[in-house]
Amino acid sequence: MTIFQSRYSQFSCTTKYRVIHQSGPVIYNPVDTGMFKPDGPRMEFSRRQVHVAVVSWSTNPKKGTWRISRLAEENPDVDFIVCGRSEWHHHH
Repeated sequence: MTIFQSRYSQFSCTTKYRVIHQSGPVIYNPVDTGMFKPDGPRMEFSRRQVHVAVVSWSTNPKKGTWRISRLAEENPDVDFIVCGRSEWHHHH
C-alpha cells in the first residue's frame, strides 16, 4: 500500500506521471500552524527572475542538500531558499 502526504502527490504518482498503478489513502503531514501561517513576519528576497526553493527536514546526504552551497556559488544570478533542517548556512 502507498500512503500519500497530499492529494497532489496521490494525483501526480497515480495519474499525471503514472509512477505507480494502485492508489492509497492520503494522510496529511502535520503542520505546526503556530509557526507556519500566512500572517506574521516576512523576508524580502531579491528581484531576480529565478528562485530555487529547497525544502527538506532530513539531513540524510541522499537528499542532496549538501550540494546547495556549491550550486549557489556557481549560480550567483539565482536565489536559493533553503527551508527545513540543514547543515548549510548562508555565507554571502
